Amino acid sequence: FGGSVGNKIAVANVVGKTYEEAFTTLTGQDLLVARKLEVSSTVPAGVVISTDPPAGQEVGVKTTISVVVSTGQELALMPNLAGLTEQDAILAITNAKLVLGTITQSDSPTIEKNLVISSEPAANQQITAGTVVNLVLSTGSVLVPNIVNLEISDARSQLTSPAVGYIVETQVDPTCTGVAGTAVIAQSIPAGIQPQKQTIVLTLECLVN
Repeated sequence: FGGSVGNKIAVANVVGKTYEEAFTTLTGQDLLVARKLEVSSTVPAGVVISTDPPAGQEVGVKTTISVVVSTGQELALMPNLAGLTEQDAILAITNAKLVLGTITQSDSPTIEKNLVISSEPAANQQITAGTVVNLVLSTGSVLVPNIVNLEISDARSQLTSPAVGYIVETQVDPTCTGVAGTAVIAQSIPAGIQPQKQTIVLTLECLVN
């Protein structure tokens, strides 16, 4: 507790105490207290960062002491960046008081090329300001499997799966005079990395009557 010299009161040192403790101490010295809030990444929420006038300074009775109290780290709402362009995503990250981290690319059957597929942290959660946000952008491509020699049902399920998302059509070789079998003998789009949202034509084997 600050001592009293005549009508002067030495402001007590309440830095590091909780606001409640500081309030009790200072009002006990016959001083008035005004609470001010300040974001701090080092001082826990509810703890006194500083006072104005500072500790030890002599003031008169009923002087108002500004007590600066930490609100803890500032919170930010993680924006939903999915589907945005890289530029728009970076702008949204900056506006939310967040920091851009890494930008990587990944295949996607649905998200257009160079648009955001996902972010880390995920959207719509409260995070501390200054958190690093990593982005994943779409290549606009998918990995097409080799489905030659597969049964049409297996081939269709692989190609229409969420990872590929192709539309599947079938045909039989025009020279076929018999009936179509169920095995795939050719695919119109070769296996490997290919553009998303395609229609792939599968040629079925010809069974001779």
